[in-house]
Amino acid sequence: MRRYTNLLDVSAEQASALFNRCFEGYLVPVHLEAASFAGLARSETIDLAASLRVEEEGQCRAISLVARRGRVSRVAAMAVAPEGRRQGLGRELLERLLFDALHRGDSRLVLEVIEQNEAAVRLYESAGFTRVRRLVGYTRRPAAIAGEELVEIETSEVAAMVGSHGMSDLPWQIDASSIAQASLPSRAYRLGPACAAVSDPAGASAVVRCLVVDSDERRQGWGGSLLRSVVALNPEATWRVIAICPEEVPARLFESAGFERDTLSQLQMELVLG
Repeated sequence: MRRYTNLLDVSAEQASALFNRCFEGYLVPVHLEAASFAGLARSETIDLAASLRVEEEGQCRAISLVARRGRVSRVAAMAVAPEGRRQGLGRELLERLLFDALHRGDSRLVLEVIEQNEAAVRLYESAGFTRVRRLVGYTRRPAAIAGEELVEIETSEVAAMVGSHGMSDLPWQIDASSIAQASLPSRAYRLGPACAAVSDPAGASAVVRCLVVDSDERRQGWGGSLLRSVVALNPEATWRVIAICPEEVPARLFESAGFERDTLSQLQMELVLG
């Protein structure tokens, strides 16, 4: 008999272990340490009371992480353990998440799914989710690059810029609320009317989380100059833009700094509940 329980009584160590177990053999390797899980829960407002695990015969067969802000919820992660796949468990879990969201009075349920994961895309579309946009990623291998002097700022300043000048309906992870939650060793920088938030730039790999330019100052090269200058902080690192970047952002912005577009992409999807 299947049993649904929330994650309120689960430690970060236990939650990350369950998460990793259910994502075994996934299309993209997924692994979280306890500290990473705790950081994810904080920055993306994961609600452990709304997040679920499915147990059967004393074993965790599936897990879902649900993030919440106001009347909008996000399926931050959903996975079925290898032994529970192809048995309808994913659809059953999704139906439970939809039921819970409606019961709470949520107005929308949102998510991102790897576009090349055709089975998952079909599942979400069959449940009524529609596509908002394609999300893409970029990678830059270590190489020399020149940049300009940057001004380090607080991530709250980047969040304010995203709120004022960013695209509407941005993916949850890079909207103003999420950016505002970033803390050290993450950093933020400004160059003229452009600013960016990045992960620890001193590591062997680093992530450009977001980049935004004042809407009155666009098409003047500020975005590209800022990106190149950020990469120049540690040109020996592998820099990434995770596949949550709206495809509308011109590819030339990233190409000017030596980034190449990744093969995998995601779909940003939503379901209007009422």
